[in-house]
Amino acid sequence: MVYDGETERDPIFTARKNVSIISNRKSLAWVSAKKTVLYEIEGSYGQRSCKILDERRNKKKTAEIKRKETVIGGVAFGKDVYKLIVESEMEPRVAMALTIILDQMFRSS
Repeated sequence: MVYDGETERDPIFTARKNVSIISNRKSLAWVSAKKTVLYEIEGSYGQRSCKILDERRNKKKTAEIKRKETVIGGVAFGKDVYKLIVESEMEPRVAMALTIILDQMFRSS
């Protein structure tokens, strides 16, 4: 759950991890506010390859997490080095909050 400030009343939104092992869905998690799904997160957080889709805009991609790639010298970054690409329709602070939530959900991935 994400709250506004220090008080733990009335969360701004909640995130739920997809735990179904028999589902064909690519969903990692859903983010909702007041029982309305706002975002669906698809992909693989372990591989740092995720899309945040806005449910209110017909699943339009609003942010993406990708592994950071290097062009110079063939140096490979670890999986903890990634980039967060945020489209203009999404508030960057919300995208970062969702990234932190994913990290907490999939810490061992």
